[in-house]
Amino acid sequence: MPILRGVCQEVGPVDRLEITQPAPADSADICPLCGQHLTCDVHWVEDCFSQYDIEEIRNDRDMNPNHNVYPGGTPGRFQPHLIVFVDHPLFHYGDLEDTLRRRIRMHSNPATRTLSIRFVSMTKRSMSTKMGTSRFQPLANQWRWMEPTFAPTIHFRTSNWSWQSRVF
Repeated sequence: MPILRGVCQEVGPVDRLEITQPAPADSADICPLCGQHLTCDVHWVEDCFSQYDIEEIRNDRDMNPNHNVYPGGTPGRFQPHLIVFVDHPLFHYGDLEDTLRRRIRMHSNPATRTLSIRFVSMTKRSMSTKMGTSRFQPLANQWRWMEPTFAPTIHFRTSNWSWQSRVF
């Protein structure tokens, strides 16, 4: 999801600002914030998680230490908690669906129950775009359709906690 970074002469420093107008193919010669031509130093970038971001989030207060990570995975055996990095460069919704279907099938075994899923993105808009919806309750219902006890805690949030859903 393209975001605007840099310094606007009127707004000031801009970091991880997502605006509703589409990103142009070239640089932002006309500042989309103030409309001035060649006076602001702003540019469009594709925002995704770095390895540092992933490690910081994995250690956040809401993350259980016994977790697997999607995509990219965490070396080791099955863990009851799953963290999904929606803005990871390797994230594909179809592959996520396959992973969740596999975990739903494994859920009937007490040793491989999924207890929580945490979805983390850079922005709410990015979460909505990549998940294909702005309403997350239907997704949780869809995943629990075959197995109602699957992942009693499903939560969506941004990496900096600027937005979070209720716990489904």
